[in-house]
Amino acid sequence: MRRALPALAIAASVLWANVAPGAAQDVRGSVRATANHIGLVPIRQDTVSRDAAVLDANGRLVFDGHPVTCILEDLCTYYRAGELVSGTALSQDVSVTAWGLGVTGLSATALARTRQDLGGAFMLPRADDGFDLLLGYAELARERYRVRLGRMRTTSGLGFSGYDGAEVRVRPLATVRATGYAGRSLAPGLEEDRDRALNPIEAFVPDQDSWLFGVALGWDPVRNTALEARYQRDLLSDRSVLLSERASLDARSGWLRPLTVELSADWDVALSRAGKARLSLIYPVNDVLTLQATGRRYLPYFELWTIWGYFSPVAYHEAELSAGLGLGRQLHVRGGVAYRAYEDAHAPIVFQPLEDDAVRAHVGAVMQRGALTASAAYRLERAVGAFFSGGDAEVRWRALDALELGAHVGLTQQIMEFRLGDERIYGAGGSVRWEATRRVILSTGAALYAHQVQGRPSSGDWDQTRAWAALEVGFGTEPRLLDDIVPAAPLPEDYWPRVEADDRGDS
Repeated sequence: MRRALPALAIAASVLWANVAPGAAQDVRGSVRATANHIGLVPIRQDTVSRDAAVLDANGRLVFDGHPVTCILEDLCTYYRAGELVSGTALSQDVSVTAWGLGVTGLSATALARTRQDLGGAFMLPRADDGFDLLLGYAELARERYRVRLGRMRTTSGLGFSGYDGAEVRVRPLATVRATGYAGRSLAPGLEEDRDRALNPIEAFVPDQDSWLFGVALGWDPVRNTALEARYQRDLLSDRSVLLSERASLDARSGWLRPLTVELSADWDVALSRAGKARLSLIYPVNDVLTLQATGRRYLPYFELWTIWGYFSPVAYHEAELSAGLGLGRQLHVRGGVAYRAYEDAHAPIVFQPLEDDAVRAHVGAVMQRGALTASAAYRLERAVGAFFSGGDAEVRWRALDALELGAHVGLTQQIMEFRLGDERIYGAGGSVRWEATRRVILSTGAALYAHQVQGRPSSGDWDQTRAWAALEVGFGTEPRLLDDIVPAAPLPEDYWPRVEADDRGDS
């Protein structure tokens, strides 16, 4: 019941907005239904008699190329590819915004998602989670302040944090803004309650409610420059355990035109150590060429309640150079190369030191000619104990004003991490998008993936099929331009209603 209260509150606000007399209420939103179908080959455990297993060139027991384990004297077990199985799920996203609720600056926003399992040999991830309220809050916005109440999400250099509570933002000066927020914390990235009685994921998060608190201070010192500092902490409701305590700094400036500078960094207050950091310099050489240099430090972050932080994750530092070339609207090319170096893991050396650096590169292009749009991209990465090489291409053709057809192909080659072998994944598919009306859009598509392994017979080949279909329907008031709301001509003196002294509260 507690999970449904925010949704009921938003629904009541929207309903009231449509039936309350004497006010110019507006509602706008969309409903999107998506069906996903996946067919794959699972890995099965099988048995074979000890007499059927033979020794390979390395002295290992194998059966039909598959390694076997013989625990019993006359019976062995091994893993093999099973028969093709499939699963299908349906989800619906409902997005609603209502405004003009009788109070200047008052609005309500909701984004809800429902899911149903449509059957099959297996269940798609989270298909058994029937309802999620991703967002659901009321907002009161004025010139100097903004107040929100309900289910919200913060987006900052600290990532995404969802909570049920309140947020207050004030702007005492034109260049200064301050924000404070607090509420019942939700599982990061899932918008799920932590309480065991309310969520289906208690095996992955603490089964006790927690509280999120945060403050942020923003400053625009000069034109085209914005800075924001943030502090945030999350702790269990009984204050027995601190789940996280972090701070961040984000900045972007175009003051040194044409150069743009972007900076972000975070600090783990609880452990007194630096986390992620990034500095980017973006320089448009001319109307055609843009250069970008980026330096970053990355350290995986784990909340304090998990065991993973105990293993002292190792940070890496990376330098990247990239460039973008645009020839009008017809052709845009972008590419880059990066070098990454990992810090010392202080791990014992058994045979020889592991690689502690990585190199990656990428290139892509988009070309448009009339109704035809073609794109292609390729990525190469040589990392610690692994190698990745993959590319894909897509063609989209707008056959009619309301009909678009698409086709794509892809190839991925990867030497499996810390294993001997070579695997390739081939993919191909197509899609159709039809705008039946301005507010009704239908789309569907399908793809086939083939996985092949060389040098490791035990891994086995497999195929995977994917298909999807979606229907999106928009409803409500069309957004209006400012000229439709405020007359373009100077307002006459008697346009605004006269306000008497008593109405203003003046003496």
